[in-house]
Amino acid sequence: QRHVEWLARLMRDGQWSISSDALCFAETGRVLNGQHRLWAVIESGKTVIMLVGRGYPEASQRVIDTGRRRSALDTAKIDGVKNLRRGHAAVARCMMQRASGYNIGLLSNADVSDYLQRVIAGIEFAFEQVFRVKQSRGFTNAGLQAVVAQAYFTQAAEDLIAFGDVIVTGEPNRDPGSKAALLLRDFLIRPAQGTKHNQAAVYRRTQTALDAYLRNNTLRVLDESRAQLFPLPNDLFKNGGAA
Repeated sequence: QRHVEWLARLMRDGQWSISSDALCFAETGRVLNGQHRLWAVIESGKTVIMLVGRGYPEASQRVIDTGRRRSALDTAKIDGVKNLRRGHAAVARCMMQRASGYNIGLLSNADVSDYLQRVIAGIEFAFEQVFRVKQSRGFTNAGLQAVVAQAYFTQAAEDLIAFGDVIVTGEPNRDPGSKAALLLRDFLIRPAQGTKHNQAAVYRRTQTALDAYLRNNTLRVLDESRAQLFPLPNDLFKNGGAA
């Protein structure tokens, strides 16, 4: 049902486009491929154009739609976004859900690509300048990267880099604000035994830690901030956003 809702939204929003993935009907008239799309047409109430193939043998259903699906990163590359890294789309999705209130289950690859183009400067900053350690100790968690990417648009770059230095090295560089960054670092590198960090928990704790660090406040306990502490500027999304 969720997939049908997603397809129906694309149709309602005018994002549907004809592709080589045809509706396939067997010699008997049974639908072999495209049931969800047909259901979405009914749900959306829209008329859309699709290729239609008829006369397929029933056995064809075993091999239809088994190829590799295109990822959001693939779509962004097609859209002309340069220097993409594997984790960029995951960070964009996290920002879409946590900062912009998107229903993550209904996002298309085109949605993620469009959003990624608006916020790519912040994501690149988080990856390349703040957390320069590759594949290390959880510092590539999308929740961590997303908060810093958001903050890039409203906070001083040198302060965010200094925050990242404490996270990566474990060495304080301001008092008492560094305590917040060190608490976050401990949380990231020492998860509870047998568990993995939940992206939402990392995101909320990173907000708390970064806010305390920037304000140079004392922090004794690293709570999860439910409020949005680093909202993205509204003008970032005007006129299609910044590519």
